[in-house]
Amino acid sequence: MRPADLSKVFQSVSAVFQDCNLYIISRPDHVMFCREVLSGSFELLDFDVVPAKPAADVRKLFFPLDSERKLIVFLPADTYPDSEAAAHMIESLLQLIFLQENERPKTPVEALFLTRLFQAATHEDTTYIALLAAEQKIDFSIDRAVCILQPANPPFVSSNSEAVIHAIRRFISSESEDFAGLTAMGEIVLCHALPGGKPLRRTQEEEFFSAMQQYLWNIFRMRFVVSVGVPVKEIVDYPFSIQLARLALQHSGDKSPIIFGRYFLMEYMLTILPEQTLHHFLVPYIRILEDTPSLLETVEAFVSSNFEIGAAAVKNYVHRNTMVFRLNQLRQAVHLDPIQNDSHRFLLMLVHTYYKCFHSAADHAQ
Repeated sequence: MRPADLSKVFQSVSAVFQDCNLYIISRPDHVMFCREVLSGSFELLDFDVVPAKPAADVRKLFFPLDSERKLIVFLPADTYPDSEAAAHMIESLLQLIFLQENERPKTPVEALFLTRLFQAATHEDTTYIALLAAEQKIDFSIDRAVCILQPANPPFVSSNSEAVIHAIRRFISSESEDFAGLTAMGEIVLCHALPGGKPLRRTQEEEFFSAMQQYLWNIFRMRFVVSVGVPVKEIVDYPFSIQLARLALQHSGDKSPIIFGRYFLMEYMLTILPEQTLHHFLVPYIRILEDTPSLLETVEAFVSSNFEIGAAAVKNYVHRNTMVFRLNQLRQAVHLDPIQNDSHRFLLMLVHTYYKCFHSAADHAQ
């Protein structure tokens, strides 16, 4: 956010909550705006403000303003017994401020750039994209992960997509090398730069995307699922990163708010292998399993339990000895020993993934 916007946020919240401590802080541990009216001492610690020795009971609220800054409010508990109502008031104020800014119109060059970037396949494509990137002042020497933001609770009015893109641009700092936009398919995409060109630890990634999700919730009252592709640097690799993010959205079954495409490599492998190859290697096993539903249940429980017999037994509500018996049946039926043989285990994982994500879906469509 621009300094003028931060000042507007601080002044607006200060005018409404005059008997509260207010702070706008930025990384790393810098207080940009501060007003302290409550008794007791407060200190800045690890991108946060904490009471050191408060004399009175206080309630703490915080609101992400962008990827580098957040608003922290301390409310006196006796004046604000319902902190949730105060939080809604502040969120409404922030929403009004954020939506007052007019959207920067999307230029034809910007729209064309994103469309071509995610379809790059030839040397001519990369040359043209590099020229477009120079016009947009985008540096492709930086590692980025392509992320797709999908509304968690459809229906979502597509006309709101531009407003979401604008909000994302406001969330990422002006110094950031991130860029966001809409694909030709209407997907909301953020190309997130990795600091220092190194992959972030999962906790760092989740912190960034959780703050962005909360920021969008404050404005639109809508939850977004974030699917994160693998880090890439070369222009020709951007299509791969977004494809993996799409696959993760399609095949994730755990309803997580943040999904990482790097955990869906097997699904990706199955999309690029020729159908004839998949049919030759995998379908014979699937036919055997479909003929014996108990074996199909055994495979599902065993694979999803990371090949732990006890956990698989619990998942199928059977005794461990029963699961051992069923695994022996599986070994005799398909001639695979996933416990003793790593290659057999990998093949069984492929069979399971192909059946779950592709084969059963195709049968259902027919």
